Amino acid sequence: MIGGGIHFNYAHTFEEAVLKLTDSIILPDVILLDLNMPKVGGRDVLVQLRKDVRLNTIPVIIFSTTIDSPSSSELLKLGAAYCLPKPQKFTMLCDIIRDITSGRLLAEL
Repeated sequence: MIGGGIHFNYAHTFEEAVLKLTDSIILPDVILLDLNMPKVGGRDVLVQLRKDVRLNTIPVIIFSTTIDSPSSSELLKLGAAYCLPKPQKFTMLCDIIRDITSGRLLAEL
């Protein structure tokens, strides 16, 4: 579907994400983070990622259906690389991921 030797790993909860990231030998090139997650929200996850020496330089791209200018500004100040509205279709998400992995989106950061 997306191709190009791209490997994805996902987590459903904050605890699962932290465990996967801290236990991983190979760190991701980019982290895609949903702002509205159960229990611990994306904002709090971002804050924790920025406190971790191993993870604090990885670009974090925030997705949300509720992103607005004030929220986006706050998240950028907290260390998000980019804030995007959550795509309505999976194919749109695939296009964004292609842009990220090809370097087009990250070049803009």
